[in-house]
Amino acid sequence: MLRRISEVNIHPAFDLYREYEKIEELFSLRKIVFVNKHKNSYISPISIEEFMASRFLDWHLRGTFTKLDEMRESMQIDRKLIAKTKMKPGESGERVLLYLQFLWNCLAYLMKAYEYSKNYSAEIKLSFTEYGGETVVALMGNADALLFRLNAERYFDEDKKEHVVYYRDTIDDAIVEEHTDIRECLIEYRRVDTIHNLQRKEEILCTLFKKFESFRNNLKNSGFDSLQSDTGFILNFARHTPHKNDSVATKFHSLSNEEKEIWYDKAYNMFVACLAILPYIDAKSGIADLKKI
Repeated sequence: MLRRISEVNIHPAFDLYREYEKIEELFSLRKIVFVNKHKNSYISPISIEEFMASRFLDWHLRGTFTKLDEMRESMQIDRKLIAKTKMKPGESGERVLLYLQFLWNCLAYLMKAYEYSKNYSAEIKLSFTEYGGETVVALMGNADALLFRLNAERYFDEDKKEHVVYYRDTIDDAIVEEHTDIRECLIEYRRVDTIHNLQRKEEILCTLFKKFESFRNNLKNSGFDSLQSDTGFILNFARHTPHKNDSVATKFHSLSNEEKEIWYDKAYNMFVACLAILPYIDAKSGIADLKKI
């Protein structure tokens, strides 16, 4: 059956590695940026990645890295490694999400430099080739489309001036709006760069435990004692090293990091489930009154 062009575009046969390659080509190979160091003296256009490499030491997100390639290699988002993992969807998906987070921050730096060059008296002037602007817009669109396909989205951290990629979850997102005091924790736990970072997950769970303590009695007194007890039991392992006489804690801390992370993720999901129950608890007495004849 024939389909409209818009349907073909929205629902194509999806190939994660091919989509990554298209974005990488626009970022690394397409020569679209002019860097004019002297008035009326243009050099050959360069790619966005070449521009970032040339200005890397001025980038506020470089940390202690001195070269762009060094950063990509350390983050395990260099081309060779992503190519090797393309046959492993889970691992490759994580790599591509890290790459997209890196990409968005590069684009933000480029556009900030471009706006500064255009609006202020600057020694270095930036401009785009004839279709350079369209290429940047296409790159942003492809990156966001791929984020969506990988069940992720991004937000801009105003404090750190950084684009952050995290996994999308409808229930979690609704809870974030309700409990703004732990918004950053709920998002950070789902950030792609928090995956496998056991120390950071423990720190986040410790913060969430404080929130949990503020409402766990509501759960206990409303018929959800088992849930609050088990949630507190698992969350506690992120907060304390085992005492020598605590055989259960010793058993938990003898698990591999991979097994621990599975349990930490379960603890996080149980904590979110507890938060999701609170509106029902608040409405429970009112519902009982409505049922009375």
